[in-house]
Amino acid sequence: MPEDVSQQAQIISPINDPMTNDFSMSRAATIGATFFLTVGSATVSLFSYPNPIWVAGACVCSATVFSYLAFGRDEETLSHNLAKLKFKIRRKQGKEGMGKYNENATEKQVMSYIPWTGINENTGLSAYDYPNSTEYFGNWGFTAIAVAPPEVDRTAMNEGFRKAIRALPYGSSQKIILMTGIDSKFILNDIEELLKQPMLSPVRKAELLSMKKRFSQKMGRVDRTTLIHINVPYTVHEEIAQKQMNKIMNGYFKVLKKKGVKTVLIREHSDMIDIFQGMLTGKKIYGVA
Repeated sequence: MPEDVSQQAQIISPINDPMTNDFSMSRAATIGATFFLTVGSATVSLFSYPNPIWVAGACVCSATVFSYLAFGRDEETLSHNLAKLKFKIRRKQGKEGMGKYNENATEKQVMSYIPWTGINENTGLSAYDYPNSTEYFGNWGFTAIAVAPPEVDRTAMNEGFRKAIRALPYGSSQKIILMTGIDSKFILNDIEELLKQPMLSPVRKAELLSMKKRFSQKMGRVDRTTLIHINVPYTVHEEIAQKQMNKIMNGYFKVLKKKGVKTVLIREHSDMIDIFQGMLTGKKIYGVA
């Protein structure tokens, strides 16, 4: 029986554009400009000799060849240098800057550079927007601070996270960031709000009070704290995203609790800005797990 090749994977040969020889328009323009400048200046230099103008022509010819070799000799080099030039132009026009890496950047500046668009301060559910991403991250998520007891080493902590990730439903994503030397007093308001929750179990209340005491120490800095960020499966409805978040917390945090890991859900807008600014500037976060 003849083999049916219609269902087999086919390798498509690359298509060459004979007009540009697969050069980008900027590369073609660079080559063209280099050619005409080189030929033109060399001609002026050759036919003007011994008039002193031949020196200027020779200099232009040499500078043109050098500039091409240094800045446009291939697509990668040209693209890199054009991007740098465009950035400098935008910066002079006031359209570009490095404010996101500045510890004194305003909240508006930080928000313009991050995918986070806001948080429900009652529940801790955050909204995200990744318009230019080639990878799916979800449009809803939440963030929590996790503190492991001193006796739990990093290996055991990572094993706990590996077990906890099994509690995430299909379509979720998880990001674990190790925060060292961080003054975590900025999340005290979130702890206070969690303590106000009705039907709080004695164990959870004792846990929150313990973290409140630890984070309230004036001179104390938590040496090993973990930031947990989880995106829930995609949905256009906030109510569905909230149900997914609640389900994940009941399973995910339960696994971590068995390891002795204490967690606090981030609920405040200002706390999220502090976290993102810390990641951009390196002021609060020094390592990634």
